[in-house]
Amino acid sequence: MICPHCKKENYNENALVCAYCSMPMYDAPNTANSIAEPSNSQPAYPQKICPVCGNSCYCDAAICVRCGAMFDEPSVAVKVLSFLFPVLGFILYFVERSTKPVSASAYGKMAFISVLIGVGIQVVFWGAVIIIGVIV
Repeated sequence: MICPHCKKENYNENALVCAYCSMPMYDAPNTANSIAEPSNSQPAYPQKICPVCGNSCYCDAAICVRCGAMFDEPSVAVKVLSFLFPVLGFILYFVERSTKPVSASAYGKMAFISVLIGVGIQVVFWGAVIIIGVIV
């Protein structure tokens, strides 16, 4: 099937979007067999631009159909909060792991790193207390 927008051959005959330009293959469900000519105006759907390849994709797309890059970007502020409050990071990990896997993973990692640093500080502190206590 040839894409009406970029005129490239799509080998999946049942595709709803073009594998190259991620534009819809049909105008509407009722006109599945009639393909409209592309217009030079703005696209009929909200779009976002892939940060890797520059392809325009649907606004609610999780990955770019051209290069496979994920659009899910974790918030820096939430990562810092996940580090400062590890319980929050773990909660966000379990809540968002199915809908936003990249963000959830980042929040979980920050919480895990925070716990490891906290445990390391405790080991060093209590080790010093024991060593100083044995010496004195």
